[in-house]
Amino acid sequence: GLGVDAAPKAETLLGPSAGIVYSTHYYTSIQSISVNAASAGGVKIGFGGDMALPRTRIKSAVYLSATTAGTITITAKPSNVVILKTPTGGDTSLHNIIIPAEGILTTKSGNDNYAVLTMSQVATSNITLFCG
Repeated sequence: GLGVDAAPKAETLLGPSAGIVYSTHYYTSIQSISVNAASAGGVKIGFGGDMALPRTRIKSAVYLSATTAGTITITAKPSNVVILKTPTGGDTSLHNIIIPAEGILTTKSGNDNYAVLTMSQVATSNITLFCG
């Protein structure tokens, strides 16, 4: 696949016969996937774990929290500077994050710069970022 720097990369994932295995890389596109052995649970390809963001401005977010406290964090890479961190949890209601003015710029310009969205106690299907 193509990495976030648009350079072709190959990756071999070794996993259990059942369970979930995540890549340690972020990709802009996947060119092919192959399996060299049968898997007890079958093979499914999809999104999970953290999410990489390109250079953009985050304007707002909507998320559904869990009853257990957690966080939503956006970190600029490769500098590892946290650019947004907000606590979540305590209820299971819908929350809005409104960011004033120009929003939050995720990265500097450059092929190796991106941001990573990590969440605890917020399912990936329960957050929407508005960027522009």
